[in-house]
Formats: sequence, C-alpha cells, structure tokens
Amino acid sequence: VASKQINGKIDIRKIYFTFFNKVILQDVTIVSTEQSALLDSLKHNFHHTDTLLHCGKISVSLKSTELMKLKVRLNRIYIEDGLFAIQNEGGQGMTNLSRIFKIDPNRERDTTKKGIPINLLANSLKIKNFRFILNNPDKYIPKGDSIINFTNLDVRNINIDINNVRVERDTIFGHIKNISGCDKSGFALRELNGNIEL
Repeated sequence: VASKQINGKIDIRKIYFTFFNKVILQDVTIVSTEQSALLDSLKHNFHHTDTLLHCGKISVSLKSTELMKLKVRLNRIYIEDGLFAIQNEGGQGMTNLSRIFKIDPNRERDTTKKGIPINLLANSLKIKNFRFILNNPDKYIPKGDSIINFTNLDVRNINIDINNVRVERDTIFGHIKNISGCDKSGFALRELNGNIEL
C-alpha cells in the first residue's frame, strides 16, 4: 500500500482478528521509495538500506473495556523477527525516519496547542529476535572491528521484555524485566533490567 502522506510504502501481508480483542499483523514493512544521488551514494558507501522497519509478526491484544475511554489499555504487545534501521542523511538532524514521514527535524514544537490527553498503557511488551541499525556517516570515525561504534551500530538477536508500559503525552514509562542483544563488534548485552522514563 503506497501512501501519499509519506515518502514511502507500507506493506502488510496479512491481518487477523481473533476473539474481538486481538489483532495479528504478519510481514509489516515500511520502505522508502524515494530516489536521489545522495541516497544512492549513502547506499554505496555506507550500506544504507531502503527499509526503515520490518516485522515478521506483530500481535496486539486489547482490553476492550477501555476502548471508549481516553485511556487505551493493551494487555500484551508481541513483536517478533524484525529490523529497525535509523540512518542519518545529510546532516541537520535529517534521517530516513524524518524523510519518509515528512517530519521537519528543525521545526520547533508548538506547546500552545492542547489536544485530548489520550494515554496508552500496556501490561506487557515483548520483542523477540530483533535487529537495530544506527548509521551516522556524518560523525563516523573508524574504531576497528572489535570496538563498538555508536555511529555505526548493528545490534542483532535483540530480546526485550518490559512490563507496565505507559505513554503519557510524549513520555514513555515502564519496568524493564530484561534486554539483551549483540553488536557486530562482538559486544554482547546479556541482561539489563530497571525502570525507564524516556
């Protein structure tokens, strides 16, 4: 499905609805469809990819008693087998994410507008076998294959288990039961837990 609202394409291979309160999406992909000399250069020299997001499976179970309120409550979010790639493009805060979704990274936020304060809550968020890429060629400095480089991350086998997730306006809260993953440098995070406020 191509959207005129974004510089890209969103594909969902299958959607299932079960028991009126559970949605399962299979093979969800968000890719860029834009072409330019800059993007071609980034692909060739820095291995940029057209894919922003791919998820083999997304399962969301809803708590129907909350659907008509201003508080959206989810029982469980489960995401499996995927990729999320953030790539800097040309400086000034521009990334593939902001380009695809037409977000101006330098635009000041309008704090005078007061919308309806809809809060999102989830009892459980689990992510299994995910991959995260962060590529920033503008600040890239070679550090050697065995040293983690935060301008050129490629973290695989990511597994995340978070409870009591809530989103209030622009802040995310939750309790991290565990996060693990392994960067291409060989650095491995085997276990991390605590509370998050982002």
